[in-house]
Amino acid sequence: RGNMRLVTGRGLEALADFERALSLDPRRAIFVAGRGLARHRVRSDLEGARKDYDEAIRLDPACFQAWYNRGLLARERGDLASAERDLRAAVAQRAQPEGNLALARVLIDRGTPALAIPLCEQSIQVYADEEVRALFRAELERARRAEKR
Repeated sequence: RGNMRLVTGRGLEALADFERALSLDPRRAIFVAGRGLARHRVRSDLEGARKDYDEAIRLDPACFQAWYNRGLLARERGDLASAERDLRAAVAQRAQPEGNLALARVLIDRGTPALAIPLCEQSIQVYADEEVRALFRAELERARRAEKR
């Protein structure tokens, strides 16, 4: 329920839902990662969010949401090396369009567009959703422009 409340803009209620879930099962990585996301979005509590993502990864090293959101947080903070590391770990856990797209963006931002190009090309071939493919085509073009500089 916390995730749905986040999506619908009811962040404080989402945070309360994650807190309630953690009171019942404090070792559930997905709940810890969800609370981290709520802290980030609702309170702009970047440090609290990072600590939650770290804890979720400690509890479950295969927790895609924790790796993915920690990678986005690192990118937001300008720590592109950590963002790349975390997003690579997220994609290794579960190949999702959002993980691949975020990784491609970080690779371009880090000045390694040549690494982003095959990721975007492969993603265009793999994902059937036209909106997703359009996002990857845009990043592919950005990577090609960056590579020419």
